[in-house]
Amino acid sequence: MTRRLRVLVADDHEAHRRLLDDLFTALGCTVTTVPDGESAVAAGPRFDIVCLDRHMPGIGGEAAARQLQGSAYLVACTSHPEGIDGAFDAILPKPFCCCELAEIVEAASAARRAGRRQRRSTPCAAADAVAKVACRR
Repeated sequence: MTRRLRVLVADDHEAHRRLLDDLFTALGCTVTTVPDGESAVAAGPRFDIVCLDRHMPGIGGEAAARQLQGSAYLVACTSHPEGIDGAFDAILPKPFCCCELAEIVEAASAARRAGRRQRRSTPCAAADAVAKVACRR
């Protein structure tokens, strides 16, 4: 039996944390949420995926990603993806589709199986799990 991916979601908006928690959980992940970049940096190395809001008070997502680089599959979750820092492995643009989230989970899972980080998302192989989540696109 494969271990479930552990996901950390850092976002200063509670509604975004709840939404990502629900969707990652529907995709079979174990999720922890934190409200800021400082908490993400402190907790990040224990997770397979760290999903960071780009703009948070204090330590923002890009600064947190630079500190966590190499310790997890890093995902920028932002409504302004232009000029995003190279420390991220993937970008989840807001608003996002659950299929995009499933691609990120699959890419992180493939990277873990390969024993290394993988920067490219693979095609949506989690279609069965995604079917349980309402996809609006």
